[in-house]
Amino acid sequence: MMNFGVFGLCFLIRDLAIYEERLAFRANSLLQISATNYANELRKFIDPKNPDWDRFNDVDRQQVEGWLKYATQLATTMELQSVHDRIEIFDRKLKFQHLSLADLLAEVRTLRETFESGIRFKLFYLYPMTKGQMCLKFQETWRAVVDGFPQTKEDANAAVDCYALGHNTAAVFHSMRVVEHGLRALANAVNLTFDVQQWHTIIQEIEAAIKDIGSAWPASPVKSDWLSFYSAAAKEFFYFKDGWRNYVSHGGAPYDDHQALNVLEHVRTFMSHLASRLGGAGQP
Repeated sequence: MMNFGVFGLCFLIRDLAIYEERLAFRANSLLQISATNYANELRKFIDPKNPDWDRFNDVDRQQVEGWLKYATQLATTMELQSVHDRIEIFDRKLKFQHLSLADLLAEVRTLRETFESGIRFKLFYLYPMTKGQMCLKFQETWRAVVDGFPQTKEDANAAVDCYALGHNTAAVFHSMRVVEHGLRALANAVNLTFDVQQWHTIIQEIEAAIKDIGSAWPASPVKSDWLSFYSAAAKEFFYFKDGWRNYVSHGGAPYDDHQALNVLEHVRTFMSHLASRLGGAGQP
């Protein structure tokens, strides 16, 4: 499941590095600047609105407190206890000590280095662009399915994510779990209960129920439309069962990328169509 964007981490480390350079300059640790007119003009150039640029001031405090807050969030997400420990020390010094620019520089540099050291052994997965977009657009793309059958959300999301991660067979497996909610809704719509039966059994029972209901219903355009929808849906479930469900459930050969995507799109389209009439059926 996509749970971390590396941009924020890069942004924080870059900002800390830039701030280090500026602090080093302000603390005269890179350049020794005498109190000449040139130095005074240089001070104005660096920050004309902040005459206290050569000491730890309120602007610095606001910046640092913002970085520490964000760094804490990142450290929690990335499980970096060493960063948490460093932030605790930094925060305590901010609250209880009078920091010079040199002190501040040392703390900022140490925090950056602790981050860089902590992420050396962290493992990340880079989603291919197209597949990553599928994950990000899940809510929009699968809205009709999830709105119609809320219980499908977890498996539908897992199906898309597994496909994006390259776990194609797992994507098909979760897709069949999504379809199973549709099968339960179709059974419920013809007054049957789908519980422990095999797919083959319940689909046969559904088709028999559809025929019985159709036989007892006077001919009309409404009957024709009803029979067309329900009969086609029942046949589609046979297709799912024989084409994918049995295969993925009983140790068949693994699916490739193209096959998994085909299953995903077919399931999404079919379940969206089913939701237009049966959305909510069979849901607790």
